[in-house]
Amino acid sequence: AVVSTQQCGEWIEIAYGTNRGMVRIIFQHPETVGQGPQVLQTFNVHRAAVTRVMLSENHLISVCSESNHVRSWTVTRFRGRILTQPSSTPLASFNVLELDEPYSPMSSVGVGPYGDKDDWAVFMQKV
Repeated sequence: AVVSTQQCGEWIEIAYGTNRGMVRIIFQHPETVGQGPQVLQTFNVHRAAVTRVMLSENHLISVCSESNHVRSWTVTRFRGRILTQPSSTPLASFNVLELDEPYSPMSSVGVGPYGDKDDWAVFMQKV
């Protein structure tokens, strides 16, 4: 699984992707230590394995192995915590084409997302 964490005060939020194309956000609060993390949201959005996930203050971004398909959502928060009502809203869906050979240095690095979690997310494409 691919994992991205975000610390919100005493809360820890973890976003991860699965081999079946699912993206989940789970959380752990200090008061619930001893219990397992709880699932906050689940997104069934990709048809292939999720290769990268980034959770920031305002966005959730995932990339899957099929044509570097990228999905992003805006994350709604109240007092620093992710709200499920209203739920996260889809923001973008696109592919990042790789015109290079499959086993080039660029393919081992990946297309992104890169950048500061709370600023811009950048994707790279070698042409």
